[in-house]
Amino acid sequence: MPPPVPIDYVCPPALRPLILSRSDRLPFWVRDKGGRLTLCFRPGPIDWRLLFKAMGSDEDLFLKCGYWCLEMVLQDAIQLYRKDGTEPYWSVIIDLENWKLAKQLPIPQALRVSFFSSFSVCCLLFCYSACLVLFSPHVRVCVFFLLFCLLFFFWYQLARKFLSVVPRVYPEILRRVVIIRAPWVFQKVWIMFRALFPAEIIAKISIHTGVQNFASVFDVLNVEKIPVSYGGEWSTGAGGEDVDCSSHFGPGVSYWNGSLENSVASGGANYAVPSVVNPVAGGPD
Repeated sequence: MPPPVPIDYVCPPALRPLILSRSDRLPFWVRDKGGRLTLCFRPGPIDWRLLFKAMGSDEDLFLKCGYWCLEMVLQDAIQLYRKDGTEPYWSVIIDLENWKLAKQLPIPQALRVSFFSSFSVCCLLFCYSACLVLFSPHVRVCVFFLLFCLLFFFWYQLARKFLSVVPRVYPEILRRVVIIRAPWVFQKVWIMFRALFPAEIIAKISIHTGVQNFASVFDVLNVEKIPVSYGGEWSTGAGGEDVDCSSHFGPGVSYWNGSLENSVASGGANYAVPSVVNPVAGGPD
C-alpha cells in the first residue's frame, strides 16, 4: 500500500477510508451503462510538484504508487466479474479543469539524469535570458523551442519508464478514457506523448475541450451518476450540496484542508489529516 501522503492528497475522500481499512471497494465505484467499473477523477487541481516533494522526491516510490493503483483496479474488476459476471473492463473519466503546467512534476528532481542536472537547467535558463537581450526575435524563438523540447524530454523518459512495465505486467482491461475540459497546453503535451501508446490504446482515448462540453460523459454514464455541475442528477454531501461530487471525483482530503501544503512548508513536520473532511466548492487552487 502507498504511504499516507499520496493516499490523503490524491485519493477521493469516499475511497480513502476503504483503502486504509482494506474494506470492499466495489461500493465506491461508479458504473458505466454496461455496469462496468468507471473511475471519475479530477487531477487538475492537484499540485503534483508539491506531492513529489512531500514524497522525498523519490522517483521509484512515485512509480510504485502508480503500479499499485493499476493493481487495485485489476483486483476490483476481477472481483466484480466473479461476483456477477460483469466484464472485467474499466473506463476513466478525467476532468482537467484547473490543470496547469506549473503544477506538474519538477523535471530535474523527478528524473535523475547525470548529463542534465539542476545546474544544467539553470545554465540553459541563463542562456535563454541572455538571448532575450542580445539576439533577434527569430533566435529567441529557436532557443525557446530547444529549451522546451529538452524539458519535455525528461517527462517523456519518466512516462516511457512507467508504460514499459504496464503492458508486460497487466492485462489490457481498459475500455475507454474520456478527458474533458482539456486546456490547449495539455493538447500540445499529448501530441508529444501519444507516441508512447500502442494504436489500440490511442483509439480508446478521446480528448474534449470547452468548459461546458460534457456530452462525452453522458455517452459513458447514466444521468443519475453524472454530477449536477455536468448537467446530470448526482450530488453528494449530507444535503446534496456538493454538486461536483468531490467525494467521488477528488482531490483528496489533504488537498481540501491544506495539510500537505502546511507540512511541506514546515519541512515535513506536523502532517495530520482529520478522519472526516467535507470537500467544499472553491477549495485551494
